[in-house]
Amino acid sequence: MIKGSCLCGEVKYEFNGSINEVAVCHCNQCKRAQGTPFATNAPIEQKNRHSRQPVKQALYVPNKPVQRENMKTVEIEEKAIYGVSVRTTNANEMKPETAKIGKTWQKFDNEVTVDYQNGERVYGVYYNYESDANGEFDVLAGCEKESNTLEKVVIQKGKYLVFKGKAKTADDNSRIQAVIETWGKVWQYFGDKNSEYKRAYKTDFEYYKNQTDIDIYISIN
Repeated sequence: MIKGSCLCGEVKYEFNGSINEVAVCHCNQCKRAQGTPFATNAPIEQKNRHSRQPVKQALYVPNKPVQRENMKTVEIEEKAIYGVSVRTTNANEMKPETAKIGKTWQKFDNEVTVDYQNGERVYGVYYNYESDANGEFDVLAGCEKESNTLEKVVIQKGKYLVFKGKAKTADDNSRIQAVIETWGKVWQYFGDKNSEYKRAYKTDFEYYKNQTDIDIYISIN
């Protein structure tokens, strides 16, 4: 039996049957719904699905715009970050067997000591874009503390659109979920061809302000 729920947990379901077909869809609606370059869908027979709470209680608004209070534009100066990096693609990160970013963060946590009590903070920097969201790019997990043994990347000076995220609790799982949800807002916003700002694909970065607050900075033209 497979059990699951909607993102907020309001509607829960159980599926007791077999999955005979899996499809990968790249349409704009699936991209916005999942906050990813594509969605993996598995058609099922309705007779084998049971909602543990009435579906009519769920609220779904197609292509609901990202709330403006959760984003703002800023100008930032050049900033150097030191850490460990990996090259990957969004397609690779969708599959556990090829995902690399999580392992890179584990390596950073194991090898680098961050002095949080004295104000040091952690960054996840995305850079060296091959093209756009479909191409290869580098990711560096790091901090501002200068190091001769770690890799260095420079966050470029310029204009950024900031998306704010907040974890419900101060633990790793909640922070990861907050990052996923905030990146979903990023994909949703820039997936709209009528959005006011367009991605520059220069340097983008996650800034972990504290145990619950995460800001994602996206470079814009």
